[in-house]
Amino acid sequence: MKNTKSAVVIFAREPVLGTVKSRLSPALDDAERLNLYKRMLCHTSAVVGRIEEIDASLYSVPDKEHPYLNALSKRFDFSQQVQIKGDLGEKMTAAFEDVLEHTDKSILIGSDCPFITRDYIESAISRLNDNAVIIGPATDGGFVMIGTTDHALMEHLFRDIEWGSSDVLETLLKNAQSSDITVELMEPLNDVDRPEDLQLLDGFTWFE
Repeated sequence: MKNTKSAVVIFAREPVLGTVKSRLSPALDDAERLNLYKRMLCHTSAVVGRIEEIDASLYSVPDKEHPYLNALSKRFDFSQQVQIKGDLGEKMTAAFEDVLEHTDKSILIGSDCPFITRDYIESAISRLNDNAVIIGPATDGGFVMIGTTDHALMEHLFRDIEWGSSDVLETLLKNAQSSDITVELMEPLNDVDRPEDLQLLDGFTWFE
């Protein structure tokens, strides 16, 4: 029997010096990028941790046994999994397949968008009652959130995508159209990937 709770998956990297937020160089050095990444991941976890009646999980790469990840998972009652090997589309498809074995709806987010809110995620979950796929676009041409009720649809949506490019969402929507998959788009949000994005964090209120 499937769980009546919806699933929320956070994708993360182990917070290791020199391996996170590389596109913020040279504006930030290795230590500054690591500190910002940990702050964004903690903030995202705190946002998800405030949502009631969900099953939340942290999918990390390359492993899950980092003390910081373990501490976050314990604090916010997340389960922990390791992302499979492959490109980002394959990783997300596999994660959806995992969690949708136990529930009917799942939302997946990263840790690069501190502007995502509890209301935004709850609205996405609610919209999955009437939509098989819902996406929160990023203003840079990617997306900050994707949700679905059917993991098999992801294999069509994620076809031939150049991950990290400004054409990610455009290609995904073309794939959806060619596969006759209806996608509902939510309000676009900013993520923090490039040096020019850092100004968006001026005066930002962090959840810790």
